[in-house]
Amino acid sequence: MELSNTTYDKLKMLVQVVLPGLAAAYLGLDALWDLPKENEVAGTVAVAATFLGLFLNRSATKYEGAGD
Repeated sequence: MELSNTTYDKLKMLVQVVLPGLAAAYLGLDALWDLPKENEVAGTVAVAATFLGLFLNRSATKYEGAGD
């Protein structure tokens, strides 16, 4: 599966900024509001970010090798 540059950039932003920020925000708000299942929510977001990061790394590696 090939990603367009725009799709790749959006997914990269999601993985590197949005998902970690979401996990951190949930944990921070939990300290104030006693939100439910803070570890489960933050852990799930972290696993999703890691999985998507692997996918993006594979895509970037294939893209870099395409010029050979």
